[in-house]
Amino acid sequence: MRKSGLAALIALLWLGASAHAETFPSRPLTIVVPFAAGGPSDVMSRILAERMKTSLGEAVVVEDVTGAGGTVGVGRVVHSAPDGYTIGFGHLGTHVANGAIYKLNYDLIADLEPVVLLPSNPMIIVSKNAAPAKTLQELLAWIKAKPEPATAGTAGAGSGSHIAGLALESATGIKLQYVPYRGTAPALNDLVAGQIDIIVDQQHVCWQDIHCFFSASSRSDVCSSSVTMELINCSAPSRLPERACFSRTAQYPANARAPMLLALPLRLCAAA
Repeated sequence: MRKSGLAALIALLWLGASAHAETFPSRPLTIVVPFAAGGPSDVMSRILAERMKTSLGEAVVVEDVTGAGGTVGVGRVVHSAPDGYTIGFGHLGTHVANGAIYKLNYDLIADLEPVVLLPSNPMIIVSKNAAPAKTLQELLAWIKAKPEPATAGTAGAGSGSHIAGLALESATGIKLQYVPYRGTAPALNDLVAGQIDIIVDQQHVCWQDIHCFFSASSRSDVCSSSVTMELINCSAPSRLPERACFSRTAQYPANARAPMLLALPLRLCAAA
């Protein structure tokens, strides 16, 4: 994350707490992540929390509040005390798409103020190992030939993985049956176990798991049948390590990325 972005967040927190007699911060802060532990949002939040701890001199706790595609966690932030101690983590799904999908008891525009735009990740398509495909074209052909729609894990309705799956359906004509989870980390566990067919998700979390499986393997082993998961395609191949067998052609989704952000209750920002 850019240093200027972190500096802006810290400055806003200080301004928002200026009305308090106490020195801010005088106790730990909380970053609320609306998805399960181990996913890209959780991982990035923990990296950010460590940097903030150094700058603020107080502990920054990451709290995973899951459910309903991230709406529960975002609601936790909206209804928190406007004292600068609770910060929300989100992305396109939680702070844009959910407003059109769910009946919320809060207003994403009126009740929250984005304060920092965080790094984004490219989206990739990952299949279970049992899928008889080595390229994106083969994967699509296999899905179209299935008598029933292929199962696709998501972090819930309206999540980035769900939206990317819908885009994949629209672009290719395939049909998917979506299986919602409380985050992509548990969805990946089921993908590894072969309980679902594919996931369209951020390169960060998917590559993290694949890299873990490959860490003790030579390149010749990477493309062997012993690999637990297979990376089928990616939207930014030039940024990925040269370690896996994946297609560099027919990239999909083209330039698809998952931007992330931090947000505060708007009452705090207005007070500042």
